[in-house]
Amino acid sequence: MNPIQVLRNPENCLSTTHEELLYQSTKVNESKTKVKLVTQKMHKLIADREPLTKEISHYQKQVIQNEINHTQLEFNLKQNEAKINQYKTIIAKLIIDSQENDRILTKENLLLQQFHHQTEKSKENIKKLNKNLKYSEDNYQILKDIFH
Repeated sequence: MNPIQVLRNPENCLSTTHEELLYQSTKVNESKTKVKLVTQKMHKLIADREPLTKEISHYQKQVIQNEINHTQLEFNLKQNEAKINQYKTIIAKLIIDSQENDRILTKENLLLQQFHHQTEKSKENIKKLNKNLKYSEDNYQILKDIFH
């Protein structure tokens, strides 16, 4: 409608104004509702973000701690690898020493067997000598008795 026609008819003007006000009021209410919804969403996002931020921070700290642990484990692994090489060297030396000790022990056992054999021979010889001494003493006594 033409603005001049609206002004000529006051009832029509009032009705149009009233409709326009209702329309604008509806638009304002819709806008308020949209603002309220957006505000609610924003608050929800902020509220959701705070725990997420804490959680992210927690996980970041865990990642840092895991990286520190990983570095420490790698360091320990290298130390253990070095120790393994030292232990291998020590074990090889112990094996050589053990083999040498086995050779010495075998040699000592042979000497001990020879000593036991020699001891047995000496005991037999002592018995023979004791026997001979006894015969000699007996013979001496007989000879002494004869010549006296």
